[in-house]
Amino acid sequence: MSLPYKDALNIEPGENASAEEIMRWVCWRYWDNRVGFVRDVIGVKDIDPYQLAVLEAYDGGAKKVAIKSGKKCGKSALSGWLILHYMCCRPCCRVVCAAPTKHQIYDVTWSALAQWFRKMQRTKIGAIFATQFVWTKERFYKADNPEDWYAVAMVASKDVPEGMQGIHSNYNLRVREEGSGMSEAAHEAIDGNDGNIETLDYIPSNPTRRSGRFYDIFSKLSKFY
Repeated sequence: MSLPYKDALNIEPGENASAEEIMRWVCWRYWDNRVGFVRDVIGVKDIDPYQLAVLEAYDGGAKKVAIKSGKKCGKSALSGWLILHYMCCRPCCRVVCAAPTKHQIYDVTWSALAQWFRKMQRTKIGAIFATQFVWTKERFYKADNPEDWYAVAMVASKDVPEGMQGIHSNYNLRVREEGSGMSEAAHEAIDGNDGNIETLDYIPSNPTRRSGRFYDIFSKLSKFY
């Protein structure tokens, strides 16, 4: 696959286009158009105003977005959308998706990713595109390049696992579900996973604590988000 990937093909592929040609076109058209990707490729009709604001923030060039929200507000759905967009529109990317508990990461966030991946397969573009990816209980990866193009789910416990560090590529997305519940050691470990070209952060959480990284994001660290 030649680079620059984004500009490899900027015309809509025909009916007999290969999966590779469709991937190139999707990447070009939706590179910084997450709103369009969520609607056209995943097939989401109703996007809540706060979800739309987050998508538009990244489309407008934001690198770090943190949001305060309660339970059942759609923040895990938004995580799933952002992961699907990144995996489809950034070549050989790596996504770190972490949460402070097994329940949150596997039963909520990773389950939401699986749900939206299945829904994506019902759209015309998404159905073809989805054949290129595989979802498992801990990883989501490009079928023909599982070592270099993947998203991984992990628990950000107080005892930081070695696997949370050293995840580098040209394009990195770091998702920290319920970031308020993560220790500073976990945040620092995730911080070390940089992209050579691009690094994006998404940190949604119920603001349950009056101290720690997530609290600081909305006070003394607010200029960075």
